[in-house]
Amino acid sequence: MATPEPTGKDSNSRSEERKPSTYARSLLEASLDPLVTISPEGRITDVNEATVRATGVSRQALVGSRFSDYFTEPDRAEAGYRLVLAEGQVRHYPLTLRHVSGQTMDVLYNATTYRDESGTVQGVFAAARDVTWRKRAEESIQRLQRAVEQAANVIFMTDPEGAITYVNPAFEKTYGYSREEALGKTPRILKSGRHGPSFYEEFWQKLLAGEPVRREFVNKRRDGQLVTIEQSVTPVLATDGKRVGFIAVQNDITERKRAEEALRRLNAELEERVRVRTAELEAVNKELEAFAYSVSHDLRAPLRAISGFSEILREDYGGRLDAEGNRAIARIVAGTQAMGRLIDDLLKLSRLTRKELRRERVDLSEIVRDVAAEERRREPDRKVEVVVAESAPVEGDPELLRVAMENLLGNAFKFTAKKDQARVEFGVDRNGQAPVYFVRDNGAGFDPAYAGRLFGAFQRLHAEAEFPGTGIGLATVQRVFLRHGGRAWAEGQVGRGATFYFTLGKERP
Repeated sequence: MATPEPTGKDSNSRSEERKPSTYARSLLEASLDPLVTISPEGRITDVNEATVRATGVSRQALVGSRFSDYFTEPDRAEAGYRLVLAEGQVRHYPLTLRHVSGQTMDVLYNATTYRDESGTVQGVFAAARDVTWRKRAEESIQRLQRAVEQAANVIFMTDPEGAITYVNPAFEKTYGYSREEALGKTPRILKSGRHGPSFYEEFWQKLLAGEPVRREFVNKRRDGQLVTIEQSVTPVLATDGKRVGFIAVQNDITERKRAEEALRRLNAELEERVRVRTAELEAVNKELEAFAYSVSHDLRAPLRAISGFSEILREDYGGRLDAEGNRAIARIVAGTQAMGRLIDDLLKLSRLTRKELRRERVDLSEIVRDVAAEERRREPDRKVEVVVAESAPVEGDPELLRVAMENLLGNAFKFTAKKDQARVEFGVDRNGQAPVYFVRDNGAGFDPAYAGRLFGAFQRLHAEAEFPGTGIGLATVQRVFLRHGGRAWAEGQVGRGATFYFTLGKERP
């Protein structure tokens, strides 16, 4: 039996009944927020496409499943749902929605019950608003606020007219004003009177022109004590560019300024000491020049007289004297000659101290070869093996460096005089931060216990009869290298030779 066709009236009636349902569905899908309807038993009865996107679960799978299963805290979701059933609605209920991928979304739920014509609750209609970005922004603001509150720097804000609207704890600690006392006041409460009107006028002109301004201020605490601060003030602008206030960040530099002032005073004192010391040294130098003149002229005259009359005595009266008398005259002559050499060496040392240092590029190896050649010419019959580093370029005074090398090479040749196979070496050790140069020989050497005495004036470790000399040579060497910013030292063993090291700048210890 065929099913009867509905009458026109019945067809129109059903069409009109479907319209509200279609309209409601369109509203659900038009929403960008997840929307869901839930049965009194807590199971989902309908969802929109935004819910599918938020969970990553299809509509078919969502419908019939438990509403609380899609949250990071199911019990809290269940409690919220029950609260809606009990009270009829909830507002801004916070939950965290979980996507199947593991990502989460912070949401605020607004939910209400819906009823049938008889007033019986049919379920819950819930709408979720994504507040993830807002929550993150709030967390960022909270972190920023904590940072400002915990900052060691003084931070305060004012409104456009300059009234203080915020101060951090560092402000209270630095200035002694409580937050309540400072709010509503202007920064004029911090004025110390150390700055004139033009100072503040220039400051505000730049600030009102929209420029950040960085200045040092002397401010006054609540108790009247002064503090020196370094302040940076920046205008605060709204999104439309309108100035809504100012923010100031201050760093207390009182202690730094005190230290700078103490250092300034110390430098002034040191400069005065240096000036006095320089004057004293100039006076000493003048005395040394006078002494050198006296040594050169006044002491040489009687010395020449002693030597001359001794020679006359030996020539004219030597025949009348016995052997002991002639030996005495010979000792007098030798003594005057030794005294003459000593005077010459002292004068050289004095001139070396006063001579202006002239720096230029020189090759120490070339100087050593020249000096060694001169030593060979003095003693042509000796056989001495001389080893010289191929090249040793340095910055220094050629004249002074030659004097130093003449003394070092002269000592090396002198103290190897009793060696059948004498050997003298000049070399460079470049393993440190600065090159270390050395002159080494296989001669008489010295007791290492006396190494510290070698470079003092008149210090000798060998008898005059064994190895002649005045004891000035190594003092001269040390003076040359000290003037070049370096130093000299020595190592040796008795009978096994010696090595004299030197630098022309700071070397690694």
